[in-house]
Amino acid sequence: MFTISILTIVYGCFNGPFLTATAIIVTTTMPFVVSEFSGAVQIFFYYLALVAVAGLLIDRFRRCAWVSVLALFATQAAPLAISMASAGDVQYLVFAMITAAAAIAIPPCQLFLKHEGSIVTETFQGRLRALNWPEFLNRIAFGGYLGAIIISVLVVLKDAGLVEVWTAIATSAALYAMAKV
Repeated sequence: MFTISILTIVYGCFNGPFLTATAIIVTTTMPFVVSEFSGAVQIFFYYLALVAVAGLLIDRFRRCAWVSVLALFATQAAPLAISMASAGDVQYLVFAMITAAAAIAIPPCQLFLKHEGSIVTETFQGRLRALNWPEFLNRIAFGGYLGAIIISVLVVLKDAGLVEVWTAIATSAALYAMAKV
């Protein structure tokens, strides 16, 4: 399944944005069609993190902004169904950290968040005019952070156990530390 998904995304990368979007949707939904989630469910979180990273890499090389949005949205929505249906909350948090770090580092091709221009929260606070939106790299990093924070809150609200709650708190602290670097 990993090999087929990587080959599908590579094929989509060389054949245009429509096939890339199709590849991301197919590789995101493939675990739900092929598997019954009877065995090791935790591997699917890492698989979907790989799909998110691949989608962000495709955007990095092809510069189709909506491919990154699709990759982040699709791959952050699919693990929600897996998490609510079964266990794997710690792996869900690791997935959130991988996608947040990838949303920061891959599109600008730099390790730390040093994006130019205004930030997204200034737009919501009314400091910027409606037509003066932040750059796309800031918005995609904000989407990665927001998705990871929502995942952390969902894991805490699920309250599967003490380990999961403390891992969610550690994930939130790591996200805060990543934002301050």
